[in-house]
Amino acid sequence: MSQVFVLRTQPFSLPGYPDWMASLLHARGIETPEAAYAFLHPDLSMLHNPLLMHGMQQALNVIHEAQAQGHRAIVYGDYDVDGLCAATIMRHALNHAGLQADIYIPDRHTEGYGVNEDAVRELAQKAQLLITVDCGIGNRAEVELAQALAMRVILTDHHTPPAQLPAADAVVHPMLGEYPFGQLCGAGVAYKMACALMGNDRAQALLDLAALATIADMMPLLDENRVITMFGLQEMARTARPGLRALMEVAGVDRDGEVTADRVGFAIAPRLNAAGRLSTAQDALRLLNTRDETEARALAQDLDAINQERRQV
Repeated sequence: MSQVFVLRTQPFSLPGYPDWMASLLHARGIETPEAAYAFLHPDLSMLHNPLLMHGMQQALNVIHEAQAQGHRAIVYGDYDVDGLCAATIMRHALNHAGLQADIYIPDRHTEGYGVNEDAVRELAQKAQLLITVDCGIGNRAEVELAQALAMRVILTDHHTPPAQLPAADAVVHPMLGEYPFGQLCGAGVAYKMACALMGNDRAQALLDLAALATIADMMPLLDENRVITMFGLQEMARTARPGLRALMEVAGVDRDGEVTADRVGFAIAPRLNAAGRLSTAQDALRLLNTRDETEARALAQDLDAINQERRQV
């Protein structure tokens, strides 16, 4: 019996590429030979200058001033994989810049998403600088409260910004201004700040977390996301993080083989997300940050058990 194949996209021509490939690329919004080459051959040199991102220079100024004054920072994140990875990246970058920083992750069940007033009042007693990751762009009242309590505020987020932005000391967001790529996840934005604070070479060790979050948040694998994911998966295979190594082991991800986006998305990310959904995200956060092999194995086993429980709910 003969078969008829119907193209689901309109034919498209691209110099240097066969028509079938050009049509597939066109379906992904790729319409020039330069964009096609970047898609098929991602390279770290294709990452955009982080200082092009809206608010980045202002944020760096605030951070350097806080460091010079001996202030402490709180990184305020979210309880999903993106928020946890973003918070871990940000704290590492701040520590590298000489700024002492702690992480605060709200409880999904009692606090909900985003910055809340009770947390701000508590954190204002511990730190002079509040930096959000993966949240904050819609928290005008909470930003005003933090500033009234003598905190400076840097917002880093990737969610759709409102018409009127919070009056933070800096708002770092890829959708604002003229940044070339607006579809980074929260950890992707945090990674760009790490590049600005540390330099691309030193920040490369953070690509494993940025890739994990990009995949978990189901961001389109285009432009910078494609570069972050490709090189982040390579970084994950050789990661020095005891927690990620232990989690990959319990999830059956072979680090000696190829660590793929599918395995990360369906085996690793759900185990990290399960903690925040059924209890709190603290164990997942500890796993990403621990340097102790024994603790890492115990936390990975706990997260695996919570994920099994989640699947039965």
